[in-house]
Formats: sequence, structure tokens, C-alpha cells
Amino acid sequence: MRRSRNTIFRLRIGISRSVDQNIAIGRTYDTFAPARDALSFTWLDAAAFVAPTLMCVEVRIVGRLFGSDVFLLAILPLLLRSRWRLLTARLPRTVLRLELLWLAGQVATDLWRRTPFEDLARGWNMIAFGLFHFATLYMLLYGSRQRIVEYAIGLAAGGILAFFFDPSDYAAAYPWKFGVGGPITILIVVAATAIFSAGSVFAASATLLFAACLNLYMGSRGASGFGFIVLAYIVMERESARLNRASRTAKIALGIAVLAAVAGTFKIYNLAATAGLLGFHAQQEYEGQSAGEFGVLLGGRGEIFSSALAIRDAPILGHGSWAMDTDYALQGQMTMGDLGYRPLAPDPQAAAGLIPSHSYLFGAWVDAGILGAIFWAWVFTVAIRAMLGLFRMAEPLSPLIAFFLVSFAWDLLFSPYGAQQRFFASYEIVLAVYVLESALISVSSAGAFARRAAGAGQA
Repeated sequence: MRRSRNTIFRLRIGISRSVDQNIAIGRTYDTFAPARDALSFTWLDAAAFVAPTLMCVEVRIVGRLFGSDVFLLAILPLLLRSRWRLLTARLPRTVLRLELLWLAGQVATDLWRRTPFEDLARGWNMIAFGLFHFATLYMLLYGSRQRIVEYAIGLAAGGILAFFFDPSDYAAAYPWKFGVGGPITILIVVAATAIFSAGSVFAASATLLFAACLNLYMGSRGASGFGFIVLAYIVMERESARLNRASRTAKIALGIAVLAAVAGTFKIYNLAATAGLLGFHAQQEYEGQSAGEFGVLLGGRGEIFSSALAIRDAPILGHGSWAMDTDYALQGQMTMGDLGYRPLAPDPQAAAGLIPSHSYLFGAWVDAGILGAIFWAWVFTVAIRAMLGLFRMAEPLSPLIAFFLVSFAWDLLFSPYGAQQRFFASYEIVLAVYVLESALISVSSAGAFARRAAGAGQA
């Protein structure tokens, strides 16, 4: 069937036209209703932007409570009233069940370890908020690429506002890497997505290249790598359109392109940092992190050594919420020294007596035990499958989705979970589910799809 871009998807000023509000997000073009001639804007669209923007508001009540937490909980009953059936589909139902198991594992561990009430309350709240946020965002974003983009813009707005009104200690010390760099990069990726959806792969690629080089110059290796990977991704996606989108050749080519992008990023950063082109601090940091046997990949994530030791000692039931044991931090530092790494600046977690983790996966395993690890390991496979699944879709939001999924896969392995990260993680899980559901819908009958869409009810 000939597919017209005008009747399928349009993106203006960074916001997509809304498709039928009751049709599932992420379906292939053939299953979408035609886009309307004018941009629609409902309370759902306003909520998609306002929810992440409010993460700039924070109060200290049983841990860190953000305005986004309150807002998403407030609209949850409204969404459940008309859209609760959406959560009964296989993938979102599995996410919720596994996250409940993670919470059960944390509760069991805390009771066994007799964790202090203040710590267990923070740990349980963190997991519960993540569960509620996924359910809310899945129902909120369901049926609209427009809201997917609006939420991304809201993440950028919330990050910028948080930097100016309530910057963290890290943001104050490294304003680009831990402050405005991430939000600005998101806005650049949104712009690249708008250009991509208009049909200009070259201009979109140039925009992503600019984002990658900008982050490289500003000393943000991770964001730079994400930019190069997404650049390689969309180029290979377009090239694979000449082949069978699901072919083994396309997947192998994607893997090679991603590996080349990662290797190229590290090589460029290596040359620039060692030559002092990125500043004295970046030069010293890189030399210290790359001195050991495993190079900069683990040298910059030394907390992994501490958390691995903690997991070894308590693999089934973890150490409890906000687990504290300075011995693991000391052992991790000694292991890094044995591997040839130079001593690093004290980790904030270790300085507070906490067991360092710096990973969604390892952090959940340390605190909650094996059930926390199972949740994040399964979600990781969902993200990887989703990145491969984009090749089966003519998806106009490919740059945006690929950027967040690559970022999510990295954070899951190498970044701590909690605080504002839960607003990113829940959104990224929704995007992964969106892609996989799209692939499933593309091979299912139109009648079955229509019945599920009708069951969602009017928003």
C-alpha cells in the first residue's frame, strides 16, 4: 500500500500531529488512522509536558519528593477511569508484575535485615513511585506521538529549570555534564527528529553530529557516544530500507555501525583528552581512569567493583534499602588499585557510608536481592529488542526513540537509579514497550487491533 507522509505523520515546531487518541502508540503506519489537518491539544497533551517539567520542584519528605511525583499520582485515577484496560496487555502487565516482585524483594530484604524505618521507607517509595510512574505514563502517552515528543521537551525544560533554581552539587561543579548539557542535548535530538520526519536524513544526521561533537568538546563522553550511536543508527536504518528490514544482514550491519560509533567516540576522546584539547581537568581525569587493565570503561565506574563484592556476599536477599557498609567501598578501591587504576575522588555514596553501585541493575541487586536484578535484567532485554525492532518500522520518531533507548541501556548498567532518574527510566521503558508492541501489531489482524483500541475508551 502506498503510504503518504501527509496522511500518516507530520511534525511541526518539534511537536507531532496527533493521531487517533484511542489508537495504540507505536503502531506501524498502516495501522494508524490518518493525521488530522490541525494540531490537537487536550489536557493529556498539557499533562505530558507539565509532568516532567515539575521535577524542578523538590521537597524532602521521606526522601526526595518531586513535583512530578505528585502530579503523576494526581492524574493516575483519571487515566485509570478511562484507560485501565491498556495495562492488561502482555508487555505492560509484565513490567508491572516484575516491578511488584522487585518491591516484594525489597520488603523481604528490609524485614530480614531490620533496616531502619527511614531507610526502608525511602527504598519502598522509590520502587513504588517507579511502578506508578510507568503505569501513568503508559496510559498517558498511549495513542499519541505528539505526547511522546511533549514529554521529552518537558524533560528538557524540567532539567534546565532545576539547574537554575536548585542545582545539585555535581551540577554546580560540572554545569554542562550534570546540569544543562543533558536537557540541551534532548532539545537538539528533538530538532533532529523533526528534520528526520520531514524526510531529510542528511540534515538530521548533521544535527546529531553537532550534538555529539558539542558533548565531546564539553567533556561529556556518554552523551557524545549516544549522539554518534544514534547517528549511525538512523543512517543504517535508512540503508536497511533497501534490504529486508528484519534481515540478518541489516542487524549485523547495525551492530557493526554501533560498535564503530562507540570505538570512534572513545578514540576521538582519547586523542583530544591526552592532547589537553579538552582542558587540564579532563586530561587528568582521563589519564587516571584509563590507567588500569580494563581501560576507561570500568575506570570511570569503579563503584562496580564494590557492588560486585556486595552481591557476592548477598545474592538472594540483598543488603537492604540504603545499605551501608564502608568495607565494600574500601575493598573496591583496593581492587581498582590492584588493577592499576589511580585513586579517584571519594564517591558520594561511599562518603556517606553507603555501598557504592552506580548502576540500576547492580543497585537493585545490592539493595533488594535477586528479584531487583531480575526486573532490570528483563527490562534491559526489552530495550535491546526494541532497538532492533525499530528496523521493522518506518518510524518518524526513530532518532528520539533511539537516543533514549541507547541512553537507557547505558544508565541501566552504569548510572545510579533514583531521584530524577525515575522520570527518565519510566519514560524509556514506555518507549521500549511501544516499539515492541508496534512490531506485534504490525503482524496481527486489523480487527483484533481495532477491538483493543475501542476497549481503551475515550480519553
